[in-house]
Amino acid sequence: MTKPSLAPALALIILIPAGAGLIAYAAGNAVARAGAGEPPFSLQIVFAAVVGVLVLSASALVVWLARQVRAAAAYAEDLAAVRVPDLTRRVRAGEPVDPATALPAPHGGPFAPLGDALHALACHAVDAVTAETISRDAQQLALRVGRDNQTLLHRQLTMLDEVESRQTDPDELARLFTIDHLAARMRRNVEKHLTLSGSTPARRWRKPVPMLDVLRAAAAEATDYHRVDVAPVSGPVLLGRALIDVTHLLAELIDNALAAAPGQPVRVVCTPMRGEVLITVRDLGPAMDAGTLGAANELLRAPATATEEQRGHGLHVAARLAQRRGITVTLQTGPQGSTATVLIPADLLAAAPAAAAPARGGPAGGPAGGTVAVPGVRPGARRGADVAL
Repeated sequence: MTKPSLAPALALIILIPAGAGLIAYAAGNAVARAGAGEPPFSLQIVFAAVVGVLVLSASALVVWLARQVRAAAAYAEDLAAVRVPDLTRRVRAGEPVDPATALPAPHGGPFAPLGDALHALACHAVDAVTAETISRDAQQLALRVGRDNQTLLHRQLTMLDEVESRQTDPDELARLFTIDHLAARMRRNVEKHLTLSGSTPARRWRKPVPMLDVLRAAAAEATDYHRVDVAPVSGPVLLGRALIDVTHLLAELIDNALAAAPGQPVRVVCTPMRGEVLITVRDLGPAMDAGTLGAANELLRAPATATEEQRGHGLHVAARLAQRRGITVTLQTGPQGSTATVLIPADLLAAAPAAAAPARGGPAGGPAGGTVAVPGVRPGARRGADVAL
């Protein structure tokens, strides 16, 4: 960094008045010695010379300082209006740039420290744009890879459906169902990463879906879906646009409950209430302590507060999905286990069909655009959310 160079200016500012004072002091003594009479002509000349020197020195100092100020201002304007915008444009275009060498060095003079600070600030600005560009490019690459994987998994699941429909051997069919479930979980993980990246899954569904099918689809995406008990419900219907997010949200909560109570069943219940729908996911695991419960509810309320350790885990994903759809999720705990409550708002619900049939426990294959194939209905057909394809 350039050394501060205010010394010349300070010297002029200090020495000129000091010299003028000494001259004035000497002149005063001369006047005192001369008596009360008129000062001699030579003394008047001295006074005039002193005043002239002061005026010329001050003028020179002002001109010099003004020149230094203009140089510093021109340097700052050049950085702000030309150099930094040009470098950021080159960085965003993918060109490697080293701002420390690409930016002009600051000028010397009394404002050298200011020039050094401006140069460092400009370098930091270009470095920040470089980091942002790298992060953006990496995120876009991750999104492209995620969407490609999502497409491949969808094709794989479609082919598995075709093979399953032609398979008659029970053992082979069971193995196919296991592969099918693993592929569905892989797709859910891909879509989870898309959600955490701020994107949305490419899958869309426009038709309303009975809430029972949504619950079964969520249970089917869970790791150990055989332990999930979905209570029958008729009436509530979810809008198709919210299907994928709500399914993944419930699947995350179900997985969380399954992990909290190993080997124990998890019960999912849906209750219509005043135009909204309340869904509970209850496990039989040990009660959470107050600190853990409070932190979990704070995460569900405000996912942006997630710590590095919490990001990417089930509750964080559930919180992001809930926030995107305006869904309220809370956790409660007690001696008999913990319960996650999910309040689906009215704007995500559709009117139930007038001729809607009660939920059945038989094989899948109900009315077109409605019934979803899930475990317990068709063994291993875990992909309830496939109605969204």
